[in-house]
Amino acid sequence: MAIYDLNMLFTYIWNGALGSCHDTVVLAMAQQNDSEFPFPPRDKYYLVDLGYPNKQGFLVPYRSSQNEVVRYYMSQFNFGPSPRNKQELFNRYHVSLRSVI
Repeated sequence: MAIYDLNMLFTYIWNGALGSCHDTVVLAMAQQNDSEFPFPPRDKYYLVDLGYPNKQGFLVPYRSSQNEVVRYYMSQFNFGPSPRNKQELFNRYHVSLRSVI
């Protein structure tokens, strides 16, 4: 797992998970096993993908529901129509910022 800032500088790397693990498991292991894990400051957030929970300090994009499809991937915005609603607009900015590296 890696954390980097908007200047494209890595600020934290953790490689303590052996084998294959779900994103939430890797995050929990890093938080529990590394006393130097850099929790985000109050009122700041890490932009994370859909594999993580939406909780204090971690901001995930909007998900599609049974009633509405909400686009999420950069390619869906690059080769498709403009965002259709506020959720897609948020996701467009979210994926753009998250794709710095």
